[in-house]
Amino acid sequence: MALSSPHVRPSDLATCISCGLCLNDCPTYRVLGEEADSPRGRIQLIRDLVTVEGGSVPFGSPGPPSARLVEHLEACLVCRACETACPSGVPFGRIMEGAREVLREREPTGPLTRALRRAGLDTLTRPGRLAGLARLADLARRLGLMWLAAKVPPCSPAA
Repeated sequence: MALSSPHVRPSDLATCISCGLCLNDCPTYRVLGEEADSPRGRIQLIRDLVTVEGGSVPFGSPGPPSARLVEHLEACLVCRACETACPSGVPFGRIMEGAREVLREREPTGPLTRALRRAGLDTLTRPGRLAGLARLADLARRLGLMWLAAKVPPCSPAA
């Protein structure tokens, strides 16, 4: 077995001994109750995401992850409550950061999607731009243009 991504360290993944002591401290597991929504389950999903049997697949060439895998990984709050409960000292936050980087790399995106994501990040990180966008949204609401928002197709996760 070989890792297909440099973002997740094999030593970090190997730290988890699957004892389950993290389960009761994970808010998403407590609410959703699925193993895949627990730190232990997510670590297994991440192993599946970044591990290649035989090591024959070069970096970056595995296809996009399933929508279900993305859903479970994105549901994590990365609150790191599991880290304090873990007797093995699993660096779960670092593992999740690496896994999300892998998801971003494998997400099938075109230039328009990348430009919109960049514009969104630029807007959210600049209070002046965010305030301007809020004023524009308020103007659209007052002009009765909310029907236009309903016409925009929803974004779907990678299948």
